[in-house]
Amino acid sequence: MKRALFLVTALALCGCTDREPLRVGSKSFTENVLLGEAVAILAEQSGIPVERNLPYGNSFDCQQGIERGEIEVYLEYNGTGLARLGVPAMQDGEAAQAKVRELYQPFGLRWLDRVGFDNGYVLVMRPDRAHELGVRTISDLVKLGKPIRFACTDEFLQRPVDGMTPMLQRYGLRKGESVTSLERGVVYRALIEGRVDVAVGYATDGQILELGLVGLEDDQGFFPAYEPSPLVRAAALERWPGLEAALAPLAGAIDEPTMRALNQKVELDGADPSEVITAFLAERGLLRERPARQIRRRLGLAVSGSQRDRITGLALRAVRRTNASRHVEIVETDDVVDAVLKGEAFLGLMSAEAFYGPPDETGLPVCDERVEAVAVLGYRAAHVIRRRADLAGGELAGIERLGIGPAAGGAGAAADMLLGALDLDGVTHVPGDYAQQLEALRAGELDAVLVLAELGSPALTLELQDAELGLAALADWDHGTHRFRYPFLRAARIPAERYPHQARPVETVQVQVVLVGPAPRPDGLGDGGPVGAVADRRQPIPAAIKQGLRRVIGNQDSIDPAIPGRTVGLSSAVHERRPLNPAPEVSVLTFLILAGFGYFMALLARGPKRRGRAGAAAGASPSPKA
Repeated sequence: MKRALFLVTALALCGCTDREPLRVGSKSFTENVLLGEAVAILAEQSGIPVERNLPYGNSFDCQQGIERGEIEVYLEYNGTGLARLGVPAMQDGEAAQAKVRELYQPFGLRWLDRVGFDNGYVLVMRPDRAHELGVRTISDLVKLGKPIRFACTDEFLQRPVDGMTPMLQRYGLRKGESVTSLERGVVYRALIEGRVDVAVGYATDGQILELGLVGLEDDQGFFPAYEPSPLVRAAALERWPGLEAALAPLAGAIDEPTMRALNQKVELDGADPSEVITAFLAERGLLRERPARQIRRRLGLAVSGSQRDRITGLALRAVRRTNASRHVEIVETDDVVDAVLKGEAFLGLMSAEAFYGPPDETGLPVCDERVEAVAVLGYRAAHVIRRRADLAGGELAGIERLGIGPAAGGAGAAADMLLGALDLDGVTHVPGDYAQQLEALRAGELDAVLVLAELGSPALTLELQDAELGLAALADWDHGTHRFRYPFLRAARIPAERYPHQARPVETVQVQVVLVGPAPRPDGLGDGGPVGAVADRRQPIPAAIKQGLRRVIGNQDSIDPAIPGRTVGLSSAVHERRPLNPAPEVSVLTFLILAGFGYFMALLARGPKRRGRAGAAAGASPSPKA
C-alpha cells in the first residue's frame, strides 16, 4: 500500500498524471467563433488537449461560464470587460487593457495580449457619396449642410454612453429621418439604396468589404476601444504552463481589414469557420504544420454552376449546423438532380423552375418528381435591366439580344420560360458574366440583361446606382394563360425605392429557392425499412433532418405547391408519415427476410436447450465406474 502511494505521489510530482483538457469557448457570432478556433488550434499545436465549446453562448453566458469553470478561455473585448464591472469605457486601448487586467486579477482571470484590431462602432458611407462631398472624418459630415440621415441598430439608438444621442452631441450634428432595425443587413441595404447618408456598423463587418464602403475617421475619439484578447482562468494557466506561450502568436496578428475578410468568407460565402482560420494561421506562418483533424465524412451540397449569393451561404450554414460531424462542401454541377440521386451530394440547392423540363405533348413543362423540396431558403425575383432611354419605347419592346448570366447557373432555363410565356420570339440569349453583360448593356451591345436575384441584392443595388439603367416591368402576369403553364413563376412586385433611382413599383415574377433531397418512392418502405437499402440507392431525407434544417434556416414559409415536397412542422416533424408498400413483390420480399430472420433466431434459442437436456440426461445415468 505504501509503495503504491509513493508511486502515485512521484508521478504527480513529475507531471505525468493525466490533466483535463483545456475547455475553449466563444460567443455566438462569427468573429468570436473564428478567434476561439484559433485559440484551440494553437493550444493543440503545443500539445495541450482541447475541448471545444464553439459557440458557448452570448457575452453573459461566456462570462458566467468562465467564472464557473465550464469554459477556461475565450476571446473577450476590453470595452465589454469594463462595462461588465460598471467602469466607464475608455478610448485608449492600452489604458483599457491595463484596467481590465487590474480589475479581473482578484477573480482569478487573466487578460492576455490583444489580437490586434478594434471591433468598435464605425460610421460608413457609400464611396461615391463620400468622394462627392469630400467627407473623410465624422466631423466632415457638416458638409452635407442638412440633418444627417442615419441607419443603425436599435441598440445603438438606445446606448446611453456610446450611442446615437451622445455621438450627435459630441460632434454637434443633427439627425434627420433615419432607419433603425435589429438586422444588420437592413442597415447596410438602407445605405446602399440611398435612403440614408451614413450607416453605423462594427469595424469588422463583412459587408463593409463586400460593398466597398468607406469608414469615417473618429477624429474626436468618441467611440471606446473594443479590442479582443484571450481571457483565461489563472487555474488553467497553472495546469498548462505552456498555454500563454502557445497563444502568444495571436498578439497583434489580425488587423481590421483582415478580420473583415475572414468574417466575409464565413458569413457571406458560407465557408467553414475552422477551415478559414486554419488557412489564415498557415498563411501567416503561425502553424508548424496543419493540425491533425479527425477525418470527417464528406457531405456535398449540389449547386448549379458557380452561382454564389446570400441564399447559397444560408444553405451551407444550415447543412453544416444540422450535420456538425460531417465536412460539408459545395459540389458544382450542371445537373443538381442527378448529383443528388447518384449520391454525389447529400442535398441540392434549386429554384422552383429547375424542377421543370421541356413541355410534353400538352404544351406544359414536365415536373421532375425524383427529388423533393425539404426546406425553403428564400426567393429570387426576375430583374430585367434596360437602359432608361429604351424603357420609354415600352417595357419589353425591342429586345433582341438578352444577357442571361452564366450559362450553367439556371438562368438560361428561366429565360426560356419567361420569354416563352411573354411571347417574345426571336430573342437571342447571350450567356456570360453579369458584370460584363451590364457593361455591354451600357455600351449598347445588349438590349437587356435578365438577373435572377433576391430583392434588394447588394450587388445588384450597387449596379443600379447608375442612373442610366432601370428595371423593365413584367406586367399582367396573372391575367394570361402563362400563369397556368408556368405555375411556379409567381407574380411579385419590386417596391418603389428598393433600388436607387427607382421611383415606381415594378411588376415582376419570383421563384422559390429550396433545398432538395431524393423523393420517396411510391413502392418503397420509406425511412428505415429493411428493404429500403435494396430498393433505393438514396433514401429520402429523414423528417428529423428536415425539421432541423427548417429551424436553423428560420424561414417558416411553406413549400410552393407547384413543386414536389411537403412542409414539415417544427413540432410534428418526427411524426411525418411515409407511404407503406403497395407493391406485392416488395411486401413478399420483406416477409421472407423477416421470416428467415425469425427462423434463424429460433434455431439459436433451441440450441442451448438441447445441450442442457443432454447434459442432464448424462448426469442421471449410472456411471460405469460407480
